[in-house]
Amino acid sequence: MIIEVLALIVLGQSGGVDMMTQSALVGALREVRSSAQFYESAAQRQGKAFPFADLARTERRHERLLLGLLKTYQVAVPEPPKPISVPKTLTATLKIGVGLEKHAISEYSHFLGYVKPQDINDIFTIIKVTARDLHLPTLQKKLGPEGSPKLTPTQVRQIRDKVNKRR
Repeated sequence: MIIEVLALIVLGQSGGVDMMTQSALVGALREVRSSAQFYESAAQRQGKAFPFADLARTERRHERLLLGLLKTYQVAVPEPPKPISVPKTLTATLKIGVGLEKHAISEYSHFLGYVKPQDINDIFTIIKVTARDLHLPTLQKKLGPEGSPKLTPTQVRQIRDKVNKRR
């Protein structure tokens, strides 16, 4: 974030938006790219497990919306962020996803406090509401109230069958 702000100071304003708005756009793009990459890796590791593939697709849609805004306001597109490692367990992966969504909600709430252009505000609001009302509850539901993954009826039957075969 500091490097991005310094780059904006050196390069000056572009496309008619102030440096804070430019920084918010760059930060938002980094956030969705980081989340998309994590969810894509999680889907691959967990065998395309719901909800990761769906979350990745949504994050990539958000990325396209933000890239359109960066182009409109002539803001340089940053390098992709470093990937987030995906843990081996589903529980740990879900917990990281919950953390990513809570961070996104906080970040967009912050951005919406000072970003003025309506089109940017609209996209930031869409991303925030999606994180708060769709992504976070989906991950929390999958995680379960005790912090362990909620099993589907099919998974319960499979486990029961394995246990019964051992007897």
